[in-house]
Amino acid sequence: HKQGPSRGLSIVAAFNHKDDLHQRTQAHDEPFRYIASWYNSLHRFPDMHGLVFTTMHDDAFIANYTTDQVQFVRVDRGGAGFARGMNKSLNDQRFFVIEEYLNAVLKVDAKARMGDGYTSQASSSSSQLRTDGRNNFDFDYILLNDVRDVSFLRNPFRYMRMMDESVDNHHQLFVGEEVEPKFKAVRWQNSQWKKCLGVDSPYRRQLNAGIIGGHTSVLVPFLKEMNLRLDTAKGNVCDQAVMQQVVGEMYGEKIITGYPLHSRFHSMQNETETLAYIQHK
Repeated sequence: HKQGPSRGLSIVAAFNHKDDLHQRTQAHDEPFRYIASWYNSLHRFPDMHGLVFTTMHDDAFIANYTTDQVQFVRVDRGGAGFARGMNKSLNDQRFFVIEEYLNAVLKVDAKARMGDGYTSQASSSSSQLRTDGRNNFDFDYILLNDVRDVSFLRNPFRYMRMMDESVDNHHQLFVGEEVEPKFKAVRWQNSQWKKCLGVDSPYRRQLNAGIIGGHTSVLVPFLKEMNLRLDTAKGNVCDQAVMQQVVGEMYGEKIITGYPLHSRFHSMQNETETLAYIQHK
C-alpha cells in the first residue's frame, strides 16, 4: 500500500479488566456498543484506519469485526506497558500500552525532543504488534482518542495535514478542548491538578485528553513525556491534568484545538449541523 495524502491511524482502547475509575462504574462489558460510534464512523472514510487495544473482546468477536480498516490487538497483560499502568485508571493505563506499541513499531531517536531527528519506519522486532502483515508502519499521522463517545464526521487526518502544510510542515499537536461555564471549569481543573500534580493549574483553557493527535514526529515524543509524568502523578485518574501540563510547558502555540478539529463538547452535532471533523460526546 502506498501512503495516501491523508493516511492516518486512530488508536483506541477497550478495557474492562477492572472498574472504570474515571466513570466511577464497573468496567463495561458491551462488546460492540462500546466501540460502535467510533467503529461505524471510521468505516465511512476508506483512507482512515483504526487499531483497538482490547481486554474486552474475545477471539470470535475480533475475527468477526476485523476489517481492512480496523485491527484488534489483545493486550498482553504481562507486557511492560500494561504493568506500568497497573495502578492507574483504565484511562491512564491505555497511554502506557499505546506507547509500548509505538516503541515497537517505530524507531525513535531517544534524544529526539519535540520532533527533531525522528524517523518513521518499522522496528524489526515488532512483528507481534504491527497493525497488519506488512513490514512497514506506513502511517504518518496518529490520533489517540476516546472510543465510546467519539465519532468521525469527516476525516481528521486531512485537516491535520492541511494545517501542517499551511505552516510549511512545522508539525503541530492537535488536542481536544472542553467549553464549560468558567468557574465550574476552573474549579474542576484545579481539583485535578491538586490531586495529581500538587499545584493549581496556571491555565484557563480546559484541554481534553480524549483527542490527541498529530504527525508521528510530534505525537510520539509528546506521549513519552506525558507518560513519564503520569508515572509520578499522585492520583490514578491523571491523564487530563498531565496532558494539560505537558502541552502548556512544552508546546506553547504549536497546538490546534477546538473547532473545526472537533465539535463543541457535549453538543452531539451531526455532519449536517457542523463542519467539524470529530464529534466528542
